[in-house]
Amino acid sequence: MIEQTVLFTGGLGFAPCEDFHKAFAMFGDVDASQCTEVFPMGDKDGKPMYISGPFDDFVKQRAIMARLAENAGEGNFNFVVATTGSELSALADFAENDEESDMAAGALDEVDAVEWRRLE
Repeated sequence: MIEQTVLFTGGLGFAPCEDFHKAFAMFGDVDASQCTEVFPMGDKDGKPMYISGPFDDFVKQRAIMARLAENAGEGNFNFVVATTGSELSALADFAENDEESDMAAGALDEVDAVEWRRLE
């Protein structure tokens, strides 16, 4: 599953964090090719899904959403952001003015700045 996740996210332009290879070494000589199960990636429809974390500020959210728009294409990913009211306005402005992220503008109108919500 870990290797499938790295391939899925790599196709979207994201590399594993710098500690990935150190942590991955704990699996030793486990041969992932022996696993025949394919794990579903993304949301229920297989689209990439970004859920911002507690340390994902506006700049990081914007960078991730721009990368998803560039690599997955408009309307081909979903996201949930948790942010303050002023950051929400800035993110909405970005989405409305960035041609790579036009699809996010309408969805951001639905965000409640104090709740986590999935946008579909």
